[in-house]
Amino acid sequence: MTTEDLKIAIIDTEDEWIGEALPKGLGKNKKKAARFLKPALITAACAVLAVLGILLLPRNNGSLTPAVHAFALAEAEYPAMANGADFYLKDAQDWYKLTMEQMLELEKKQLEAAQEDQKVFSSVRGSGESIKPFLQQAIALSLIGAGTDNALSAPLNLYLALAMLAETTAGETQQEILDAIGAKSVKALREQAKKVWRANYYDNGYVKCVLGSSCWLSDSLNYKQKCIDALNNYYYASTYRGTMGSKEYDEVFRAWINDQTGSLLEESVSKLNLDPLTVIDLVSTFYFQDKWEAKFDPAKNTREIFHGTAGDTETEFMHSTDWYGIYYYADKFGAYGKSLNDSGAVLYFILPDEGVSMDELLQDPQLQAFLTSNEAVPNVSIRVNLSLPKFDISQDQDLKEIVRQLGIQRVFDFETSDFSALTDDSEACVSAVQQGARIIVDEEGVKAAAYVNLPVVGAPMPPEDQIDFILDRPFLFVLRSRDDLPLLAGIVNQPQE
Repeated sequence: MTTEDLKIAIIDTEDEWIGEALPKGLGKNKKKAARFLKPALITAACAVLAVLGILLLPRNNGSLTPAVHAFALAEAEYPAMANGADFYLKDAQDWYKLTMEQMLELEKKQLEAAQEDQKVFSSVRGSGESIKPFLQQAIALSLIGAGTDNALSAPLNLYLALAMLAETTAGETQQEILDAIGAKSVKALREQAKKVWRANYYDNGYVKCVLGSSCWLSDSLNYKQKCIDALNNYYYASTYRGTMGSKEYDEVFRAWINDQTGSLLEESVSKLNLDPLTVIDLVSTFYFQDKWEAKFDPAKNTREIFHGTAGDTETEFMHSTDWYGIYYYADKFGAYGKSLNDSGAVLYFILPDEGVSMDELLQDPQLQAFLTSNEAVPNVSIRVNLSLPKFDISQDQDLKEIVRQLGIQRVFDFETSDFSALTDDSEACVSAVQQGARIIVDEEGVKAAAYVNLPVVGAPMPPEDQIDFILDRPFLFVLRSRDDLPLLAGIVNQPQE
């Protein structure tokens, strides 16, 4: 049995059964201990990674001694939303030692932390409203032209990656980035980015929605501390320094990314490295972990035909009935959202009307608005019979031309780029914008991951009573956070690759 098999087995086990397996010394505390232990092994997860590798051509060799291993210049501290979060993850065996009074005290602290989180969230809710046009455009440009392939887009991470890129640049180069991502100034960008980060942050130890950032520097150049401090203070970015191109630095780099993304992107991350000419890599990660609010019953699964763009395939379908579901209908599509448990996130499934192509749909104003708001299209409360194929899709994509279409040009040219906010020792330009992504949807919930790498080198109105929402042909999806920002969007042309 693998670790993952064990996790799933524990999730499916009733609290009473877990309690019976605990030491007899706990007495009546068994069931309560089981209730605390069980959430620590929830497996549904989502992760997103954005990496901006900035390759600068140095004017000089610098005067610093090569470090080989990464040296931490600054490390971000995430808000401790829930007291006891580390306890969930690292010291579950100590539950055996707790008395009922200690359990109740910890539960009280966690409730207080959750209430504090809601207070903070209320103060930053809606902070990403002004960046929704950018996110909508980024999704459309990333997914249009997929053809018969599956496609994925991580727009919020692209935004944060470009925001950090703006911090390292100056002059016209910086202004071009600010204009593209909808920021009036660097000061306004900092305030907004921090609020967006906090509005989408949720971590109680077993349910997570965490955006992470890091900055990887070469030891061959001198850098401005003011820029490093800004990355740390406003983007929760940790900064490291080492020898670009060394095996040791690459290993630390990949290990940090895998740690931040729950190791869901190991295959894709294994292809990443810090080129010897690189002097900075800016990394924006996203990790999400939660279960469906209402899980699918595996006993109801069926084998059905999915009519994919590349042909028909037999696929395992999951089925559920929502007696008071909200069905959204527009001129060219129908949609239904399935909620995840504690994080407040919702995964929306969007089925284009017969005869409407994906590219046509992605350019539809109603669809683009729906990516970030339920109010964009009419809806009706109705019984929804959902038939959803289990799917596991992944993609690696170069977003360089997409970023250009978003209006960012100067950073790709040595003659026009300006990275003087970070260093005066070299010239620089972005050589590529790479994205890797994956999403898994099954009975328990959602597992997904993505990264964006920017190396800088030198439906109709439903009937009145119910609707059968059958996703047996290509469809879109968007995972929206509790603040209604799209964390991951994509096209499923074939459920299994």
